[in-house]
Amino acid sequence: MAQQESAEAEAPSFTSLEPTPQPFKRPAHLFVARISADVLSQQFNRRVDMTVPVRDVILGTPVSGVARIVGQPQVQLVPCSDEARFNMVFSGTVYSRTAGYPGPATVYGHSITWFTATKEVVFEPGKGFHALPSKIAATTRCYTDNIAPSRGGLIGRIIQRRAGEQVAAQQPQLTAIARQRAVRRIESSFEQETANRIAHLNESVDFQIQLASGRTREGCRKLMACTTPQYLQIADMIYEGNETAVQLPTRSPRAGAAAPIEVWVHNTVVPPIIAKELKSVFSTPDRSATVNVLALLPGILGKEAAAAITAFAAEQKVGLDNVGDWLVIDVNAARQPPATQIGVARRSVGAPVVGRR
Repeated sequence: MAQQESAEAEAPSFTSLEPTPQPFKRPAHLFVARISADVLSQQFNRRVDMTVPVRDVILGTPVSGVARIVGQPQVQLVPCSDEARFNMVFSGTVYSRTAGYPGPATVYGHSITWFTATKEVVFEPGKGFHALPSKIAATTRCYTDNIAPSRGGLIGRIIQRRAGEQVAAQQPQLTAIARQRAVRRIESSFEQETANRIAHLNESVDFQIQLASGRTREGCRKLMACTTPQYLQIADMIYEGNETAVQLPTRSPRAGAAAPIEVWVHNTVVPPIIAKELKSVFSTPDRSATVNVLALLPGILGKEAAAAITAFAAEQKVGLDNVGDWLVIDVNAARQPPATQIGVARRSVGAPVVGRR
């Protein structure tokens, strides 16, 4: 027995030169929908040029004419660790040209309003993107172009002089009212533009957000969002009340291509062999075994599915890429809502002549 213990004590020991395997740790998020500033610019940065009729009563005087709103919206990302949000900044000018009828004279004039309107757009899980109330800063100047009396001669000149004196006395009130009316038109047009484009944005990202939402669970796994200087990011995340940052590897931009909406899927969710076949489906569908099998299935359903995938790939609406441990699905959202050009003819509206009183 003693000899056996001695032999065991003298047995040589070996130290492995292999590095100690580290336990695998999945990231806190497995699905991330990422929307770049370029995608938002494609959706929102479109010039507004609209003309609307003017029908009003100002200080007891009936007024009619047209107003033209010209502006350029611009997206500004607002970095935030726990929300996906951005500002829409709408800057431009309102030109109004009107005729007022204060008794025996017709007063022709125009006003110019320079404005900057800001609206914050926020993503809320379960509701999508929605806009908060606008904040508008505006400055207005009013000008009298001509006073036309209804009668000629001496009486006409007296009417013209008195009308001119009345307009001059009311100038501060007229300017304040003109600014108020312009702000209403700006707010109305801005609300319309924002609603249309947010609806289109929600439509564009609905699938990606539903995909991320499908990973959420009751408890600590939630749908979270954040904003960086370059991206809005919406992810399924294990949230323990402290960390909300979305960590993704750096990806080189695609040269000469429209900015896509990106869906990042961790390879623990999509095994490499499936990712490879998905890439084949959308990049070279004619060589994809999956697409070919669909096309050979009896009936028309499989053939229609194969044709739809092929058409989708031909239009380059979907692309796939591998970045580190992630499969990245690019969804092209370059389709834009039409530019706003609404209203009556602009025959007499535009940059008006300044300097006439």
